[in-house]
Amino acid sequence: MAVSPDPADVTRRVEAYLASHPDIQAVFATGTAGANPLINYFDEKDLWSKYELYSYDLDPEILQSVADGKMGFGINGQQYLMGDLPVTLLVQNATHGLMVQNDIDTGPLFIDTPEKALAVQTLSWEGTR
Repeated sequence: MAVSPDPADVTRRVEAYLASHPDIQAVFATGTAGANPLINYFDEKDLWSKYELYSYDLDPEILQSVADGKMGFGINGQQYLMGDLPVTLLVQNATHGLMVQNDIDTGPLFIDTPEKALAVQTLSWEGTR
């Protein structure tokens, strides 16, 4: 279902969709713009026992929700590792003939336990993740 960046619109559309599809068991938000309004909506309507909530992307609110045991997980796409690092490695190869000889795990990283969420929460507040 398409949603807009307007938090109220996200909530309205998801609420309507859930009402018209009673068999739904989980909601997967494609980013913080969708997940954050839904965290508030789930809190206000006490929906955590009825639906699971998951999301791409991380921010302090998503991390806190995972840490609190509400959300199932948030996915950290690790854009630096998946985007910038390959370019850097290719430049090193082209200019110096150097290439990494081992695998580099570039993610994604699933933040799916309270311990993992708390471990990266400070980094998220600082804008590192």
